Amino acid sequence: MPYFLPFPDPNSHPIRCIFSLQKKQSHSKLTHFDSITSLLQSHIRRISPTHRSQQPFRSEFKTPQPPFTWEATLSPEQVSNYFVLSGEIMVGFLAFQGIATTFVFGRKGNWSYLDLWIFAWMIFNNLCGICACIIPVFLLIDTELGEAYWDKAFYVLFYILIACSILFLYTQYKIQTRKMVDSVTQQELSSASQAILHKFFYSIIFIPFVLPVLHYFDLLGATFIRNWVCFAPWIWSLGTFCNFFLLIDNALRVVD
Repeated sequence: MPYFLPFPDPNSHPIRCIFSLQKKQSHSKLTHFDSITSLLQSHIRRISPTHRSQQPFRSEFKTPQPPFTWEATLSPEQVSNYFVLSGEIMVGFLAFQGIATTFVFGRKGNWSYLDLWIFAWMIFNNLCGICACIIPVFLLIDTELGEAYWDKAFYVLFYILIACSILFLYTQYKIQTRKMVDSVTQQELSSASQAILHKFFYSIIFIPFVLPVLHYFDLLGATFIRNWVCFAPWIWSLGTFCNFFLLIDNALRVVD
């Protein structure tokens, strides 16, 4: 029975091995071709879809996020609801202050010259606070919610403040003139509460006029302007409660 040598691998045949060795020696560049081919095949396998699906995607670059702006989070409905609700609260304050003042002065019997001016300022401050709530709502009709909207509301509020400052100076002129000839007015103005709140009124009326100057030189940010517009109605509301306190103080001091 003949005996045959096994050659499991065709490339392991002696003749083919000799031929391939001579071929590689004659062409030196072919020795690098096999290594380059194996590298390309391994790279193709690494970037193939089947291989990429097995590994999570990692990106060195993050998607840029847009900068945070209040206009992106606030809607015109939210702004209008805030100012409408604030206006309704101030109308309730006006009703409460009017009823309480009428009840207290019913016991006092008569109104002094200073009481009349303080009561008029209580009503006027309430009206200014309500206007400061209504005007921003009307500005939403023809102005989109943004930096231009807040700037326009910012300057409209200062127009109202200019009217308040002119009326305040006229009121002080009339009161100081009456003080010279009326002992009751002089006595009421000499109280500690009148002296403290009188300085407070001067500060809340004339100090805010610095803000338009700072805004003209771009020293105020958009966030500050927006917060000022939203908070300004409550400054007038604070003024009404100061007037209400002075009225109650004068009435109770006379009754006692």
